Formats: sequence, C-alpha cells, structure tokens
Amino acid sequence: MSAKEREKALKKASGAASASSSRPSSTLSTPTKKKTGTSWKKSGSSTPGRSLDPRQLDLTALNLSKDEDGDARPDEMPQMSFAQEKLLDEAKRAIEAQGENEKKGVSMVVIGHVDAGKSTLMGRLLYELGRLEEKTRLLNERGSAKVGKSSFCWAWGLDGTSEERERGITMDIALQSLVTPHRQVTILDAPGHKDFIPNMISGASQADCALLVIDAAYGEFEAGFERGGQTREHLLLVRSLGVAQVIVAINKLDQVNWDKDRYGEICSLLRPFLVQSGFHPSKTKFVPVAAMEGVNLATRDVEAAAALNA
Repeated sequence: MSAKEREKALKKASGAASASSSRPSSTLSTPTKKKTGTSWKKSGSSTPGRSLDPRQLDLTALNLSKDEDGDARPDEMPQMSFAQEKLLDEAKRAIEAQGENEKKGVSMVVIGHVDAGKSTLMGRLLYELGRLEEKTRLLNERGSAKVGKSSFCWAWGLDGTSEERERGITMDIALQSLVTPHRQVTILDAPGHKDFIPNMISGASQADCALLVIDAAYGEFEAGFERGGQTREHLLLVRSLGVAQVIVAINKLDQVNWDKDRYGEICSLLRPFLVQSGFHPSKTKFVPVAAMEGVNLATRDVEAAAALNA
C-alpha cells in the first residue's frame, strides 16, 4: 500500500470513531421520568418529612396493641394476689364502718339574762352525762363554799378564770362538748351581762342553734324580758346572726314549787315574741328544768322530779 492510501484509511477510521462518540447511547443513559403528584415543601431540611395525625400521636401514649383481628386492645392488668385483695376488702369495710359511726357536729350557744342559771345548767348537765369528773366536782364545791359562793359550784365547771369565779358571772365564751346518740354537740356558754355583749356575739356567730335559759322566779323573768333585759336582746342578736332553732329552758321552777300556771304564763309571753323575732314555732321547744337539782336535764328519775312527774 502506498503512503497516500494509508493516509486516507487513517482519516476514514478517525472520522468513524468521532461519529460514534457523539451519538447518545441507550445503554449508558436513561431518560428521567417527570414527577407527578404533590410536591414537597422544604422546611429547613433537605429530607422531606411526613406529617402525623394528632389523634395518632395521642393514641401512642395509651400503649395499645392490636390483636389478630386488627382491633386495638389495652395490655392486660397484672392480677392481684390473694393477700392484696384481702387487705383491700378490710380497708373498704373500715371506711364504711367509720362513715356509719361518724356523728354530725352541731354548735349550740347558751344565752339568757344574767343570773338565769346558764353556767349552772350546763355544768350540771355535763356532770349528769359523765363529762365532769367527780373529783373536779368536789374541788369546785369546796372552793365555791370557801369563798362564800356555794350556789356557784356547778357554774365553776365552765367559769374557769379567777375573776369570773370571784365576780360570779361569765365574762367570756366557755367551750365544752358532749355526745348524744346522733350528734356531737359543741357548747358555747355565752356571758349574760350587758357589759360582755361583744363576747356573746362572737360565740353566737359560730352557733347552729341556741339554748335560751329563763329564770322562772317571780320578778326575775320580768327583769330579763322587759326593756333593758338581755333576754330580748340575746334572741334578736342570735336570729340576726342566722340561728333559726332555739330551745327555751325555763329554769328554777323548783323555786316556785313547779307552778304550772307560772310556767304557762312565761310560755305565753315568750311565744309571740319568738315569732315576731323570726323563729318559726316548729323550730322552738319549751322545757321545764331545775338546774341545781338536775331535774329534767338528762333524766326525770330523781326524787326532786316528783312534782314534775305528777
């Protein structure tokens, strides 16, 4: 082969090689497919994240698993041992028994004119119910007799300060308590003297009901009930403070020989005034008593109650 022919063959081979390199190859590159559907928005990261339903997030905290049917069910609770069940039953019975034995509390303020026998009545009542020890009663009896105030021996059970015992009057609220078959009663013994009305009001403001003590002796009831007496004022004060129930204890009937006419006279004068003051007749009770003798306080089974039982 001549030199010219060799040169033509080389040019022809180089042209074929360049043509084949410029043509796209189906085996080396594939056409890209166009994305369809919703495009993801970038939120600060290059990797798109899928949003979750808030209800699904709440259910994840319930620790629910799915059974074979696909229904969600909670994990089974661990079984209690026999000892734990027995302890739980005993605790339930104890709570129920405590609820049955629990008594309703009630506060009662003792009101009335000075020297009507309020502290004496409550002191004797506490003794009859076993709330005042015999040793304390004897000490009060000897102490009151020593200072010439033997009639105040029962009152000393509530009048504890030396000034109250020397003057023979209640000056501040005396607090005591007693228990009945259905109630836990808190007693607020209020002063009857007009100089201590603020103390009486402080006790009445805490009360649910009132015990009005009346002196049945001739002249004494009239002094307390007429203008200037504390019987009227105490009734009006306790009613204005929300007390709607009152027990009227007509005291010292032994000093008038248990005269029924005297008892009826006092009741007939008090009833209209109680209604006028706002006390409903159905929430007002009258009781004849003799505090010093202990008649009709806790029982009538005493010798001094013969006239009352007749």
